[in-house]
Parts: sequence; C-alpha cells; structure tokens
Amino acid sequence: MKTITQREFRNNSAEVMNAVEAGEVFHITRKRNRGRRTAR
Repeated sequence: MKTITQREFRNNSAEVMNAVEAGEVFHITRKRNRGRRTAR
C-alpha cells in the first residue's frame, strides 16, 4: 500500500489510475489534514 499526497495524485493521475487498475492500493493524504489519510 502506497501513500501519496493529493498534489501527487493530481499531477500523476493517469499513472496512479493505471496502477489502481492493476490492483495497487493507494492512500491519499491532504496537507491541511496534517498527512492523515483522506481516501483509500
């Protein structure tokens, strides 16, 4: 399971979505949330 920031997801969304389709799981965090997981 990989943790990425919201900005990393925004900047690399195609790569992340390809990885998700391949079965990889990501946790997405927000800076204003002090790095706590926001989405999975």
